[in-house]
Amino acid sequence: MKMIKFILLFLLTALQIYVCAQPAKQKYATQLFPLHDTTIAQFTNIYNFLPLYTDNLDLRKSVHKILTATSFKQQEKYLNKILNTKTSGALCLLAFDYYFQRYQPVKGSNVEQFLHIIQEHALYSKINTTFQYNLNEQDHLKDSVWKKIGWQFGYGSFYYLSPEDSLYMKKMTKLSSLSIDDEVIRIIERYLEDQGAPFRYDANAMVNEITQLTGIVHVIHDGCLNKTMQLPNWDNIYVVYVNGKDTLERCYTMQIGNYYTFRFLKRIPIFRVNRDEVYFKKADYCLHGYARVKEQCEKNRIEKERIQFEYNEYLKNKKE
Repeated sequence: MKMIKFILLFLLTALQIYVCAQPAKQKYATQLFPLHDTTIAQFTNIYNFLPLYTDNLDLRKSVHKILTATSFKQQEKYLNKILNTKTSGALCLLAFDYYFQRYQPVKGSNVEQFLHIIQEHALYSKINTTFQYNLNEQDHLKDSVWKKIGWQFGYGSFYYLSPEDSLYMKKMTKLSSLSIDDEVIRIIERYLEDQGAPFRYDANAMVNEITQLTGIVHVIHDGCLNKTMQLPNWDNIYVVYVNGKDTLERCYTMQIGNYYTFRFLKRIPIFRVNRDEVYFKKADYCLHGYARVKEQCEKNRIEKERIQFEYNEYLKNKKE
């Protein structure tokens, strides 16, 4: 009898050790909402704006400073700080009324408060200068900047998070990803060093090697997505991995084409250097990156098969 109890106790202890050793199942974030007319009524918290988490972590702090500023001068200070980051997220924050051309934000929300603040500041002239749009400032500057934003990003191409997802992203950005970043970036840069021709590298082998790293759950390259021929352009690798009890999502961006422009007095270009290569640009926290790319790649595959089938049927009927 004592032996049976001992065996049962041993088995229970072993089971407990095994369960504790398994990574806890972290609930994935639920949904991203594109910011456009039909979703604006749900967008009531500026801190749920996705670029505040993925574009530059200082953006979120600056937005908080702007909303709590006690003077016009303080607001302008942090608006300029956002402007100086020169990122896509900064552009969409400073030209925030682009998204509210037809509908107004929810009354009493901090989205309305932020929109009211940026409308009080003369930002479009600064945007024109900082982002080097070179638009005629006497000719409906706001509309001209809006057209640039629409051409560059597309209406509804930026997203906001559900409150649950916002908390998830906030938690994710506080967790260290240095160890996995070091390993992934080392692999990416090694493959990019072996570019046999302009913009050509072995993406499949790169993804397979990253997949072998400890803690990796999913890896996908976005090469299946349709991209413009305009340069510079970007490739991304999306990685989902387990870090202790948490699941983190990272995206690693590679820029296609490296362009340097040297200017005189910030205006007149002296000469330019164009480098036909792909190089590693940055690593960011991301949300749904793997799931979105996988879904789109699957849609592309189905569409390709459909087109191929119709073409084969056309050839078959033509022969008959």
